Amino acid sequence: MFRLSKLFSFSALIILSTVWLVCLNSRNSAPSSQMSPIPKNSVMTSKQTRSNVRKDIWITDAFGQRLHHRIESDRSLITLHPKKSSINVLENLFGIRCWIQERTTNGKNTFQQVRFVLAEEGTYFYKDQSFRAYDVLLSIYKVPQSTLPVSLSSYTPYLRGNAESITFSMEKGTPRFVASRFKASLGEGGL
Repeated sequence: MFRLSKLFSFSALIILSTVWLVCLNSRNSAPSSQMSPIPKNSVMTSKQTRSNVRKDIWITDAFGQRLHHRIESDRSLITLHPKKSSINVLENLFGIRCWIQERTTNGKNTFQQVRFVLAEEGTYFYKDQSFRAYDVLLSIYKVPQSTLPVSLSSYTPYLRGNAESITFSMEKGTPRFVASRFKASLGEGGL
């Protein structure tokens, strides 16, 4: 599934880049009588809107566990912004639901710890594969299975709270989760 979403994202990036280059080319090939000079510092930015977005991300943690993260949003806006010799791609997400599988245990009692994030808006940065969300409701669950569930409605979180913002990123191959100004209440016991 990760390969499919990665392939889809890469295909969308290629299509948007091609459209951007074609627009830039057609603008440059217009007759000179109709063309006004383009300042050297002008930037051509491309945008694409999407609805019902889903990103499945697979990460291997420091212990060799393969962890599944899922980001869903009602809609998004992808922006391609050229910077010198590269293109900066980011996606602004709206109506966000995010599942972050933090760890799993196998054996007699298989279970996992899952962070669930709800936010009105956030941003996914393709360059460093990081995610930021603002004004967040955060819950942490203990789920008796090793596969990331589609829904957590039948489980009770053992920790619930609000954060001004959260950031999920990869730091030297290790997943890093940071919540700023987090206020929480405890429920049932965790891992």
